[in-house]
Amino acid sequence: MELCLKRLLLPVDFAAKQAHHGLFFNQGQVCCAGSRVFVEGKVYDEFIAKSKALAEKRVLGDPFDLKTEQGPQANQFSGNL
Repeated sequence: MELCLKRLLLPVDFAAKQAHHGLFFNQGQVCCAGSRVFVEGKVYDEFIAKSKALAEKRVLGDPFDLKTEQGPQANQFSGNL
């Protein structure tokens, strides 16, 4: 695993927004979705609070509505059709 400082995400507000975008880009249904984030212990609670707030504000709905940020999700059932 590579953990050098090639892409250090700071401050916490910026880091939370970038992690949110990385995870939810294309509804999180791509193999390159950023599903793991390493957070320093001293800012962990703040990061989690900001990440949670971003996720709770995400607009779910009709993919043809311009206000929608996330449309339908593929699931195991739809993959078997």
